[in-house]
Amino acid sequence: MKQYDVVIVGGGVIGATLACLLSQSVRPITVAVIEPHIAALDTSVALDSRTTALNLASEQLLTSIGVWSDLIRYPIAPFVGMEVWEADGTGAIDFSADSIGQTHLGTLVENRYLLASLLNKARALNQTDWYTPHRLQSLKRIASGFEVLLDHNQGFTARLVVGADGARSRVRELCEFSVREWDYHHTSLVTWVKTEKPHQSIARQIFLPQGPLAFLPLQNNVSSIVWSSAPEHIQSLMALSDVEFMAVLADAFEHRLGDVIEIGPRLNFPLHHRHAKTYCQPHVVLVGDAAHNIHPLAGQGANLGFLDVEKLAALLIQA
Repeated sequence: MKQYDVVIVGGGVIGATLACLLSQSVRPITVAVIEPHIAALDTSVALDSRTTALNLASEQLLTSIGVWSDLIRYPIAPFVGMEVWEADGTGAIDFSADSIGQTHLGTLVENRYLLASLLNKARALNQTDWYTPHRLQSLKRIASGFEVLLDHNQGFTARLVVGADGARSRVRELCEFSVREWDYHHTSLVTWVKTEKPHQSIARQIFLPQGPLAFLPLQNNVSSIVWSSAPEHIQSLMALSDVEFMAVLADAFEHRLGDVIEIGPRLNFPLHHRHAKTYCQPHVVLVGDAAHNIHPLAGQGANLGFLDVEKLAALLIQA
């Protein structure tokens, strides 16, 4: 069997970032990435309804691995302020980049561009082998780590297996990590909209009685929408026509940006909390959503995953 130092299960944003980070080791670390989907840049839509809010630390990390210079070729949207308030008028708070001596607080990036930039970099690495489209079938503990078996009976050994395979992690399941989990009793609706008034590069979020609604600024008066609410409420919103939904959305947002005048495809997904009680066992570690899957209201899911792999890579390279 071929032997690897590190096998990363999951070749999405977090797994690809870890592969890039490990390539910076002076002593080469051999890496394999297992990913069931062949990712290609989706150019069939004008805008991706799914976006990621990168904080400044994540931007710095992507710069350090040579990905940021590629990412900025795509439409990205730095935001310079945040406004958060309660619908009943009892509380409000705002933040600005000027107040902390920064040019911006973070950057909104369409998921398709973030993944494409990371994969362009990660797949060019000499010491990284990609097994795609392949799925992890089993893990067998051996003295030096694991025997890793893929579909079609393909296999190899790994000194360390990294579960970067998302909220329903196969690695977490096979290695029987204990998990604390509960249903948020929320579903998130995501889309993009164009508004009558300019967003002025400010991220805004209102806390409604049933859950938070965020308008995250993209380019050209377009905002990414994340509306988390009770499942039955989201179902009723999904059933509306575009015209009806735009009117309801503008009302819910208190017309802070005027009317909603254009809208993209609406997607929705249930929200569930999963948190592994421990992130590591001998020769295996969980990162990203495999370790901690959280509510999107603070936009920190991907940023926490970036921090996971930054610290893990530093430890591996040091060791």
